[in-house]
Amino acid sequence: AEARAGVAATAPARRRRMAARASLSDDFSDEAANRRRLMLRYARECEPEEVQAFVESAPPSVVAAMRHTVANIVGTLPSNFFDVKVSTVADSLAQLFYTMAMTGYLFSSAQYRMELRATLDAISGTPRSGSSTGDSGSGSDDG
Repeated sequence: AEARAGVAATAPARRRRMAARASLSDDFSDEAANRRRLMLRYARECEPEEVQAFVESAPPSVVAAMRHTVANIVGTLPSNFFDVKVSTVADSLAQLFYTMAMTGYLFSSAQYRMELRATLDAISGTPRSGSSTGDSGSGSDDG
């Protein structure tokens, strides 16, 4: 009888936990639906002019690196031979957007470091070689 009373006493707690999980699940599904709407809106509203502005303002090496990266991620097929249609789920599209944003930041940071190094080399008058042997004997950390 005591075991049965213990089970009966935990039933309300179990129902509360299940209700909390359902509520949490609803929150996640609402959040996922909201993310899908935002990504779809971004994909629809991203104008070619925005991409062109990036191409015109970014250093050529960064643009080339981004083109190469996008081609590797998305793939390339000649449009005159293939009618390509891309289909994906929202989470995969979100991951692609995130990856491209992080890749862009990585390239931007690398470009900044290269320019900073060139400026410091110009100020000091001693250009550094890009090889690891030229940097290893200095005893300083560039990063």
